[in-house]
Amino acid sequence: MAIARKEVIMLYKTPVYLLNSIGGVIIIPIIMVVSVVTGNESLAPLKNLIEHYPSYIVLAAIGMITILGVLNSIGSTTFSREGKNFWIQRVLPIRVEDQIIGRIISSLLIQILGVISILVSLLFIVKISIANMVIIIVLGLLGSIPMTEIGMIIDIIRPLLVWDNPQKAMKQNLNVLISMGLGVLYGGLLGFTTIKVIDKINILYIYLILGCIFIVSAIGFFLILRKLIKKQFADL
Repeated sequence: MAIARKEVIMLYKTPVYLLNSIGGVIIIPIIMVVSVVTGNESLAPLKNLIEHYPSYIVLAAIGMITILGVLNSIGSTTFSREGKNFWIQRVLPIRVEDQIIGRIISSLLIQILGVISILVSLLFIVKISIANMVIIIVLGLLGSIPMTEIGMIIDIIRPLLVWDNPQKAMKQNLNVLISMGLGVLYGGLLGFTTIKVIDKINILYIYLILGCIFIVSAIGFFLILRKLIKKQFADL
């Protein structure tokens, strides 16, 4: 929790970090709300589709929250943002597992803002049940964990530690683009598979399968991160 608190404080104390992490999380929901409020007719087909197939909007919201897990750039810059102070994290008597979990928690705390924004946006577009809202929150946050870990893997492999402006650690960091590419690929494969089976499998089974995939992925990436961080903390 101390690691998570440190990460969140760092984000909020540095305007560049705050805008890049939170800005990407809430901008899409805001655009959706503005489109509805201004009477954008292009959303009419979407509203009709949602009314006939409510499960589609749940899957879309889960996918959106999951993708935001890598678009917020928190995981993909978590070590780069340490900069010249990175040595402090190497010498503190903190378990590698706690380093990973703490940084994931900080990302999820920002993700909660995205979840709230998306749910509020959906309420402007269509009625959504409490059960579906719970499914969106649980699976969305679960899907955000492997996305954050993908970013962390890239960042620990090639951390950008030498910079004279915080902007370079986040906005001019190639790790962000690499992580986004891998994250979109991961999410795209899941989305493509879901579309292929959505008419063949009960929607509740799809939710269960997605949850299992997110959990297995998170555990797999966690084990990879643990090895990489131990090695990099010793070598860098």
